[in-house]
Amino acid sequence: MEEITVDIIKNEDIKRGLAELGIDCDAEIGRRERGYGIKGGNGKFCVEYAAKTDFFRAATILESIKDTKESVDISAENRFDTCGIMIDVSRNAVLKIETVKDIIRYMARMGLNMLMLYTEDTYKMEDYPYFGYMRGAYTPDEIREIVDYAEIFGIECVPCIQTLAHLAKALRWNFAENMKGVCDTNDILMIDEEKTYAFIESMIKTVRGCFKTEKIHIGMDEAHFVGLGEYLNKHGYTDRFELLSRHLGRVCEIVKKYGFEPMMWSDMFFRLCSENGGYEADGKLPDNVSALIPESVSMVYWDYYNIDKEKYNRMIKAHKLMNRKIVFAGGIWTWAGVALNYDKTFATTTPALSACLENGVKDVFATMWGDDGAECSIYEALLGMQLFAEYNYSENPEEELDKMFKICTGFGADAFRLFGIDTFDAELCPNHDAVVSKQVLYQDLLQGLFDRNFSALDLKTHYAEYAEKLAALPNMGNLEYLFDYHRVLVDVLYKKCDLGIRITNAYKENDKKALGELCGETDELLTQVKKLHGAAADMWYKNNKPFGFELLDFRFGGTETRIGRAKERITDYLNGKIESVPELEEERLWFGEEGNPFIHNYFFGRIFD
Repeated sequence: MEEITVDIIKNEDIKRGLAELGIDCDAEIGRRERGYGIKGGNGKFCVEYAAKTDFFRAATILESIKDTKESVDISAENRFDTCGIMIDVSRNAVLKIETVKDIIRYMARMGLNMLMLYTEDTYKMEDYPYFGYMRGAYTPDEIREIVDYAEIFGIECVPCIQTLAHLAKALRWNFAENMKGVCDTNDILMIDEEKTYAFIESMIKTVRGCFKTEKIHIGMDEAHFVGLGEYLNKHGYTDRFELLSRHLGRVCEIVKKYGFEPMMWSDMFFRLCSENGGYEADGKLPDNVSALIPESVSMVYWDYYNIDKEKYNRMIKAHKLMNRKIVFAGGIWTWAGVALNYDKTFATTTPALSACLENGVKDVFATMWGDDGAECSIYEALLGMQLFAEYNYSENPEEELDKMFKICTGFGADAFRLFGIDTFDAELCPNHDAVVSKQVLYQDLLQGLFDRNFSALDLKTHYAEYAEKLAALPNMGNLEYLFDYHRVLVDVLYKKCDLGIRITNAYKENDKKALGELCGETDELLTQVKKLHGAAADMWYKNNKPFGFELLDFRFGGTETRIGRAKERITDYLNGKIESVPELEEERLWFGEEGNPFIHNYFFGRIFD
C-alpha cells in the first residue's frame, strides 16, 4: 500500500472535510483504484480510497469501529460512476445555504458524489431582473459558496436548469422588455425566436460563472404543448420532433460555447413518438434518431413510478437505440403529500437501480421534487439518500441499509420510516401511491369530497398506531423539531379523518345532541391545526429562505377558517338560525374510481375545491 499520510496532512480539503464532519481519522492512508478499504484493529487502522467521497465514507465507518479490539477488513467498490441527488429548489422552497451545506455533509458521510439543485428561475441573472424576482433566488455568490463547500468533500455540483418548458414563474413577467416574444405557451419558450436564445445564453453564461463542472442539465422535459401555442399561430404546424431537435441543436451550440457537456430529460422524444403521449417504450423512435440528437448530449431517463423491473429494462433498452450516454434519475418521494412516501420510494428504487446495474447504466441520481408547495422537509429524505448510497457500495443494499444509516447519520432507520404515514397494505394500495394524509388535512369538513373514500378505511386506527410509535421514539437530537412536527401532524389527522363523516351522519340522523358534541371537537381540532401551522412555519424558516411560506399560510389559514365556519354553520342550525345545512345533505360520492379508496391526487386545488 502506498502511504500518503504526509500528502493527506497537506491536503487542506481533506483536513477541513474531516473537521467539518467532526471526525478524527487517526489512520494510515493509502490509495486504490476504486471504492475504499479499511483494515486493522486495536486502535491501528489503514484506510485506502479512490475518490474523496470514498474516503469520507470510509472515515465515517472507521469512526464507528475505532474502539474495536477485533481485526477488521472492510472493502467496497462503487457500482456506479455517479451516484448523487437532485434537490428541487424551484417549487416554493429554496433551501438556505446552511441547509444545503448540512445536506452536503450527510452526502459526504454516505459517499454520494454529485449534487444538483434544480433551479427553474431560482438563480439571479444580471440581464433579467424579473428572473427569480420574489422567489428567493440564489445569487451567483451563494451558488459559488455551495460549489466550493461541496468540493471539499469531492462532491460535484452540476447546474440543473430549464431551457424549454417549466418556466411559468419566469414567463409570467413577459411584459418585461427583453422577455417579450419568448413565450410559446405560458410555460414553454418560443423555438426559433432569437430573443429566446439570447435569454438561454444568459442562463448558460450565468451558471458558467458559478459552477466548476463541465456538466450541465438543460432540462426540456414535459413540454407537452411545444409548438402548439404562439408558435403555431406564427409559423403554422411544424413536426414537433423536428422542432424539438432543432431547438436542442441551438441550445447545444450555446452550451458548447461555454464549455459545458449537456444532459437532458429524455421524455419528450418518447412522448412525441407515442400514440397516447406517454413516456413509454411503445412508440417507435425515428430510424435516424441518432442523427437528430447532438452527440454531446446524455439522455436522462427518469422514472419513479414503476414497480416492475421489466418496465425499467425495456425503457433502458429503448434508450440505447438513441446511441447516447444514459443517466438514470429515480426518486425519493418528497413531493406527493405532507410527508415523505417511503413506501413508494422503496417500491420503485429497488427495481430501478437493479435494472440499471444489470444494463450497465453507470450514472444515477435521486430526485427530490417539491411539487405543489414543497410541504415535505428535505431532512425526511435522508433514508432515501442512504438507500441510493447502499446500491452504489453494497451487493446487498437493503440488508446493509439500516446499519449504514445509523453509522452515517446517527439516526435509526425505523424512526424515518414513520414519516411514511401514507403506507397502507399492498393489497389495498398496490401502486404504493396513497396521499390520504394530505387529503385528510385539507379537505373541507362540511363538503367532505373524500369522505366516501375515507369511510372505506380504518383511518382512526391507522393514525393512532403511528402516533403511538412516534411518541415512543427517543429524543432525535438536532432533528427533534421535525419529529415533533410529525407528532402534531398525526394528531391532527387522527382528529380530522372521520370528523366530517360523523358530522354528516349525525345531521342526517337528526341527532342534535351529537352535533353539539361534535362542535366541541371542532374546537379541539382547530387548536391543533393552529399548532401544526406554527410548527410548519418554524420548520420552514429554520431550513428555507422565507419566500414561499405565504402559500402554506394561505392553505393553513383557509383550513382554519373553514373549521371555524363549520362550527358556526352547525351552531346556527342547532340554534334555529338556519333551517338546514345544505352541504351536509349532499350525497357523498366516490372521489375517483368507485370502490377504490385511494386516489393519487395530491394537488391542493383539487382537494380543497
